[in-house]
Amino acid sequence: MAFFLHVQRERTPTSRAWHAFLAETILLEDLKAKLSSPEFIQKRFRDDSDPQSQAEVEQWRTEMLSAAEKGEIGVEPSQNREVAQIFLVADRIVPNLAHAMTWRSLRAPTGSESICSDNPLNLYDPGAPNRPKMHAGVGWVSSIAVEATLPLDPRMCLLVTPGPALWRIEDIDARRVTEINLRTYASPNNSFTAHRSSRSSRYVKPRKESAC
Repeated sequence: MAFFLHVQRERTPTSRAWHAFLAETILLEDLKAKLSSPEFIQKRFRDDSDPQSQAEVEQWRTEMLSAAEKGEIGVEPSQNREVAQIFLVADRIVPNLAHAMTWRSLRAPTGSESICSDNPLNLYDPGAPNRPKMHAGVGWVSSIAVEATLPLDPRMCLLVTPGPALWRIEDIDARRVTEINLRTYASPNNSFTAHRSSRSSRYVKPRKESAC
């Protein structure tokens, strides 16, 4: 289950964009480092049996390095690399989620139901807005107050928080259900499923002008 939560967080469009930016930056810096070495470039051309002279290779190298530094050329990571990065640090994050967090199954009262979305995992840290911008990110342990919620079905919602490694079931009231649902609604670019007792569903999207 901890691995599932990790993938849910990393697979979102925002996280994928972060991974793509990181991969692009790494690849571009690696390219510039290689282009900064005349010896490396000359060797690569020789290994490829390229017939160009050393002077021609050196001219190509300096032109390409200048273009890379000016942003005139760039690199684009493959989709496979983006997907692979989802699992890159799983071996470090997943054990901490499993053994250094408190897990609760929150049971909604009769008449209250959780809403589900296409990105069901939500991380909420009430202290984030009060921190300096460079430290305002929200993560699994961004503060002791952070809460990760994931609706499992209309009546049961998973809650993961920093704390002792244990799992228990808790009954919650309608107000708590509404609070968690509002966090889900506040997540951008989501489609939502509001379950009904008739087992039918309606799909809604948040309005763009929403203050959330």
